[in-house]
Formats: sequence, C-alpha cells, structure tokens
Amino acid sequence: MRRISSLPVAEYCSRSDSFGDEIESTNALRSTVFHSYAETGVWPELINSLPDTDVEEIKRWKRPTPLTVNVDGKKITLDYSAAVKEVRVSMDSDFNFVEVAKGTLPGDIQRLYPNVLLSGTLDIGWDLPELDLVVVSDIKSSVFAVKARCKSLQLHGYGLGFAKFLGRKRYLVGIWDASEGRHYIDDQVICLDSFEAEEYKGRIKQASQHRDGGFVKGTHCSGCWKRDACPAHLVDVPDSKFASIFSGTAKEADIREALVAVKQLEDTAQRVKDACKSWVERKGPIRSEDGLKEWYCAQRPGKKALDQDAVAAKLGVDDLKEFMKPGQPYSVFDWRNRKE
Repeated sequence: MRRISSLPVAEYCSRSDSFGDEIESTNALRSTVFHSYAETGVWPELINSLPDTDVEEIKRWKRPTPLTVNVDGKKITLDYSAAVKEVRVSMDSDFNFVEVAKGTLPGDIQRLYPNVLLSGTLDIGWDLPELDLVVVSDIKSSVFAVKARCKSLQLHGYGLGFAKFLGRKRYLVGIWDASEGRHYIDDQVICLDSFEAEEYKGRIKQASQHRDGGFVKGTHCSGCWKRDACPAHLVDVPDSKFASIFSGTAKEADIREALVAVKQLEDTAQRVKDACKSWVERKGPIRSEDGLKEWYCAQRPGKKALDQDAVAAKLGVDDLKEFMKPGQPYSVFDWRNRKE
C-alpha cells in the first residue's frame, strides 16, 4: 500500500515512504489542528502536542477563503464551511474505491485491507452533483513546497479517489497556500474516462507498485518533505564529525567543533551554488532527469509594501510610529561577545 501523499516522490524513489513514520504522524496532527482552528477560529488544546517549531509555523497560516471556480461556463463559489474535511480515500489496483473503517491507522491498512493499492486523507473536498464534479484542495505550508503545483500526483490521487467515492465522473484539483492565504486551481477539469486520467492512473500505479531497488537521489529530492531524515539524502554528511551529537553523548567541545564544521559545509555549499549559477548563466538551463523541469534564473516581482510616508501625508501626521505594533519575538542562534 502506498500513501497518496508520497506519490510525487515515490514516482522516482520507491523507498521514499519506507521511513519517517513520525514525520507522517506530525503532519497529520498539524492538519487536524489547523482544520479545527479554521472551523472555530480558536486553536485547540491538541496544538500543545506539536513541537514548538510546528506550532510557530502553523500559527502563521491563514484560514481558507472562499474558492471561485469556472466550470462549463459557470462561476461557482465554494466556501470552506460547506466542504468535507479530512476524508479517507483508498483505492485498489483498478482504481475502485475501497471503504476503510474510520480510525484505521495507515500502518494497519495493508494488513486489514490487502487489496488497497493507495490510501490517503483528503484535506478539503466539495461535491457538485449538478456538474457531475468534485473539487479537491490540499493545504500546503507554501505552494513553493509543491514542485509540480496542481499537476502533482498527490492531488490527482485525491481527485480520483474522491470522485470514485461519490460516483462522480469529473474532478478538479487545487492547493490552499496557507502561508500566503491564496488558492491555486488547476487549469483543467479531468474526466475519469479521458486520456489525461489514464495517464495519471498509469503514473500512480507505477509509483504505487514499484518497490524494487534502493533510495534514488535526484532533482525530485527537492520536493520530498522527508529529505532531512533520508539516509540517502544525508549520505555525504561526515557522520564521524557528528557521531556524538547523533548519539546524544556530545560534550561542549563536540558542539563547538560541530558549529565550526557546519559553517564550513555552508560555505562549501554556497560556493557550489555560485558555480552552478555561473554555469547556467553561461551555458543555459539544467534539465531534470525526466526532462519535465529546468533549473534557471527567473525574475519575480517584489513584494508589495505599504508606503508609510504617503499614508502619513494622507492622514496629516508626521509619521506612523503610534500606529505600529511590535511583531512576535523569535529566536536567533549566533556567536556573540560574552557578557561579564
């Protein structure tokens, strides 16, 4: 059984969901906590079960706003309150929906439901029976965390499963960027009997069934949210330098040496990045292994900023200091002169 959330990376690395169950559990808990907040506007007590770093992040997330879609010449607004949330969708190898008992843990699905090919929990879904359509949306910390955006196999796995669950013939996928507070929606409605659907099914089946071989490193690693714990991704880290830290036996001298070593690694990484940028500037884009992506420089518009001088002039005041409020404090680790 393959987790739907692992499909985008499993397509290239068959071992990608063979580790990191604690990461899966934390992500699932983050989703549950955020859904509760989005429904009520109040953070539930369950948030205290998350690591501090996760709490700090999701408290910056924005609640989903209404989503407007254009389908068959009709403009439809979908409200979060009318959506279904955290729905389990599971399918067999023929992409038939399989009912899995509520509360079944992902690790038990393979044992209790051996015919399940893939399974996952859909964040947000809407049923539009008058259009024979379902709309699915996945909550992401940032759209930039999803390399394929709305073409992600994860989204289309949810779309296929939710459509099968409700007996609809079409689906549309999207992303809610919780940090930016913005919906991203695919530019194409997928019909279950279309060539596009068959192509997605073929890729999903391959990603779900292929289990042979070891870890595979490549451009897909940048889109894998488990890479910080992946033994292949971290294989070049000089473990001997950090052995005491990883084993929990480090002394002050070990930590001091590790900080120096980390700085060396950062400087080396920056030199490599600079060399790669220079190469691309001289010779052109770098293609990914599958040829679907290219690595090159592109200009992005700068972020909008409030013109404080203009606002102050409009209000007839010297400045806006009295209207400013302090931001939340945050931690910064660095070397500083010792205070006597």
